[in-house]
Amino acid sequence: MLHIGAAAAIVYTPIMRSLTLVASTLLLLGASACSAAHSIEHEDELHDQGIRGEVRFWEGDFMPPFPSGTITPVSREIVVYPVITLDEVEREGGGFYPSLPGNPVATTVSDEDGLFEVGLPPGEYSFFVWEDGRYYANGFSSHGIYVVTVEEGEFTEITFDIDHSAAY
Repeated sequence: MLHIGAAAAIVYTPIMRSLTLVASTLLLLGASACSAAHSIEHEDELHDQGIRGEVRFWEGDFMPPFPSGTITPVSREIVVYPVITLDEVEREGGGFYPSLPGNPVATTVSDEDGLFEVGLPPGEYSFFVWEDGRYYANGFSSHGIYVVTVEEGEFTEITFDIDHSAAY
């Protein structure tokens, strides 16, 4: 029950007190989760170089003049290979690949905020996520599929967009 008088006082009912307790608990749990995520990131900082960034899922209509789609950070398995060219793979529509040649040089998983970091030696790599039971990469060139270059002592920052469910 909310009472508004001359001093605009708020009277808490038992239900409001319960809701306040639940909200406070959730805030504390969220802070604990953030601390845990930061400690994991600090462990990853032991790498000298590699790739780090964010994985985002695009869904819906992004056509002008009134785009209404959503972009959401997501947790996905990330798979890094030596550079793979289109000549080496069977390509399905929408950036999907049912299989890739050779073995990955690294794998990791982005967290619930889409953030990831993977340590790699200097070189060039093809970057994929595991999406709907297949490999996915939304870009390629004559040089290879979603090529990312890692320099000595540096992290290459990328934003990896999974956009097979978006309309442009």
